[in-house]
Amino acid sequence: MDAMEGTDAKDATEPGDAAHRGGAVDVPRPAARPPGPEERDAAGLAPGPGAGGAGEAGGVSGRRRGGGGTRGGGRGTVAGGGERDGGGGGVTGASSRAGRGGGTVAGGGERDGVAGGGGAREEDDEELRSLAHRLGEEAGGSPAYQRLLAVRDSDELAAVLTGPGRPLWARELAAFRLGLAGDRRAFEALVLLLNHRDPERCVSAAYALARLGDPRTPRAAAALATNELRVAYALLPVRLLTQLRAPESVPALVTVLERRLAPGDPYWRVGVACAEGLGALGDPRARPVLEAACAHPRLSAAAVAALRRLPPRTAPPA
Repeated sequence: MDAMEGTDAKDATEPGDAAHRGGAVDVPRPAARPPGPEERDAAGLAPGPGAGGAGEAGGVSGRRRGGGGTRGGGRGTVAGGGERDGGGGGVTGASSRAGRGGGTVAGGGERDGVAGGGGAREEDDEELRSLAHRLGEEAGGSPAYQRLLAVRDSDELAAVLTGPGRPLWARELAAFRLGLAGDRRAFEALVLLLNHRDPERCVSAAYALARLGDPRTPRAAAALATNELRVAYALLPVRLLTQLRAPESVPALVTVLERRLAPGDPYWRVGVACAEGLGALGDPRARPVLEAACAHPRLSAAAVAALRRLPPRTAPPA
């Protein structure tokens, strides 16, 4: 897949730009697997053949959540609630930007006769509304944006990821919707976005990767988290590893936290996220590095709290 084009000179090769000058991440390319009907329904895509692959929904995002209501002081309305049209039609409309574009992003309610009552589907709707609001402003409410938000053909969305000259907002929107649908053609684009300089893009990519459920995700997240040349952008990969609870999670978090113990290390927030993640995972292998982190002025509180969550030490055999 070619590198994603940005909307300005700095983003011309974002988010791929040779792993941002920090070494490429090995992202294997699988054969495309079309999503199943339930997965397509989850992202508003047209029905089609294929097996599902959606992962667990999670709280990676930590993004601002507004549900329904007005955002941006007159920049348009992102409407929650409502219902889909009879056939469970795609997400419609877009938030307007200073009077341009217009329309609403409909979410919640029912999809294809299935109650959208709570859980992952409702959270997906909320995340998609937030993404649509942000990208709608970036795209200026253009007709191309309106179409990409409403299209239900997964092949058309996938073509956006490989077509030349596509703006970054278009690739991000297509990858996010495919990720929610469990379509693994989104994997490479989402991994690249997970390490983007813009935290909002990282947040959306992490959420979609958690929902995608691709077995390659933990290894890719671990590679990004432990790439010391890209440590400034490691926060979301670290949090994603905690959520995934994969075999790669604890070793990667231990490695990153050990590096953050150096005096004067400026990336202590990444270290805090590692300590919190290791506490959540509750693996006793984390005890040595957490005990060492207790002496670090910025990491000590998170490390002490994490140690309390680990299982008690077992007495050695007599």
